[in-house]
Amino acid sequence: MKNIVLLGSNGKIGKAFLINKKNKYNIFSDLDYKIDNLLTLSFLENNDIDLVINCIGSTKKPSLFFHSNFFIPLFIAKLLREFSLNSEKKIVFIHLSSIGVNDPYKRLSCSKLNLNIDQRSYLHFNKYELSKCCADYAIRNLLIKNEKVITYILEPSVIIEKKSPFLKKVFFFLVLFPFRLSSEASPPVTRLENLNFHFDKIIQDTKNNIPKNKDNFYTFQVLERIPLIELLPSYKYISFLKIPINKRSLYKLVESLPNIFLFSSFKRILLFLLFI
Repeated sequence: MKNIVLLGSNGKIGKAFLINKKNKYNIFSDLDYKIDNLLTLSFLENNDIDLVINCIGSTKKPSLFFHSNFFIPLFIAKLLREFSLNSEKKIVFIHLSSIGVNDPYKRLSCSKLNLNIDQRSYLHFNKYELSKCCADYAIRNLLIKNEKVITYILEPSVIIEKKSPFLKKVFFFLVLFPFRLSSEASPPVTRLENLNFHFDKIIQDTKNNIPKNKDNFYTFQVLERIPLIELLPSYKYISFLKIPINKRSLYKLVESLPNIFLFSSFKRILLFLLFI
């Protein structure tokens, strides 16, 4: 049975993993221990820890974004690097990031963001996405090519589950939005069960199913494109009341919306629904 340190076990993602996997793995969570105690050399070695999973993150309170999404992952990465310098044991680190680090609401794309250090580029990050991007950059610089810490960064899109508050918000937007979106619209989402599947895959198959990487550093996008009509079946009953509009006109509408409160929120939902 794998021995796992789970951080962020009081959040939606960490709690779901803890509830579903507590009989499958031996889990030490931050519900029972302080984080700095869980990540000490003595604790990791004495409990023969195989993996550290970080699900800590803040999505709702801007004042907590950099503390939760940047400083804590940076703290974890530093402790794991220190562990690698003082132990012969290998350990796996899984960090939960976000597809937002790829500037999706500017580029309308989930493709990797390639930055040229010699060219300045405008990035359409909000504070949440920026804090996640900074954490990924710091973790990579601290742990890449570390022979004793194998690092996996998972980049999910919007996390959805049954009775998801986000989907309710999207449906409310669609009720108010006067134009009809295409039935072929398939925004990128991440089902909670699919995220848990990826956790399992890494935990169980690190030596077999995942191609070797000489840097000991892996980044995976965890998302699916699910048709809007499947995400929100009720939309088909209200869509016929909407005004038809082509994609080009929709993009022009998006560009015309100002980046101010309320409008910016609607704009992000619309961009989410228009992902190419």
